[in-house]
Amino acid sequence: MSAPNFGILFWNVRGISRSAKKYMCKRTCQDLNCSILALQETKLAVVSGIAIKQISGFKRPAFLSLDVVGLAGGQILAWNSDVWDMENSFCGQFILAASLVFKHFGFRLWVVSVYGPPHHSTRSSFFRELSTFINSYSEPMIMGGDFNTTLGRHERLNCTESLSNLHASDMRSKWISHFLDGQVKLPSIKCMEKDVLEWEKYMKRYTHKYFRGSCISSINIWYNDALCRDMGYNPKRKKGFLAEWFIPYNPADYADLS
Repeated sequence: MSAPNFGILFWNVRGISRSAKKYMCKRTCQDLNCSILALQETKLAVVSGIAIKQISGFKRPAFLSLDVVGLAGGQILAWNSDVWDMENSFCGQFILAASLVFKHFGFRLWVVSVYGPPHHSTRSSFFRELSTFINSYSEPMIMGGDFNTTLGRHERLNCTESLSNLHASDMRSKWISHFLDGQVKLPSIKCMEKDVLEWEKYMKRYTHKYFRGSCISSINIWYNDALCRDMGYNPKRKKGFLAEWFIPYNPADYADLS
């Protein structure tokens, strides 16, 4: 008799209230044959057993959850109770953990889901909680999630290592995230083809024979405005009329976009 699968999936889903996102998560979990699922940034105000079944596909799920803070955050740690038994649990401000026993072999381990704070002001509290938890238990641990922490710009996902295009790449990655989540309504194919030709005409006018492709270096604000409108955000990021006219834009003006 073969042992049940040991698969574990950690995933920052950036919201999972939509049916399409729940289905995608369920299919991914099934394709990977997972028995444990840890989700960060769920943005769910209420978590129920029915929702866990829709998200995980487990027939007999058990779970722990952390509530959202306002409209952000939230974590879910779920497991297939046909495969695992829970002996202990921990629910902190940034950490959601369960001590699970693998029924087939009696193997024990802590599964730890982490969602670090996006703001530096609470970063020390996060690492203090994490350190205290790790030092409190001697059992094996497997930890994953989103620490919201990097050692340098080169570690940032979806961003290229260049001071000139770092922010542009970040804005594009946010747009793609909204698009994959079904929050961006694309124009007709005819309109998109017209827009591509307009970009090409603009570039060839100024780069001549050196034209290689689209470039936004000279019109970053216009480009960011277009992305903001697509994602449903107000492109005017400054506070007040005078600030919009006289204070230069910089990446910090877009820091609250998720």
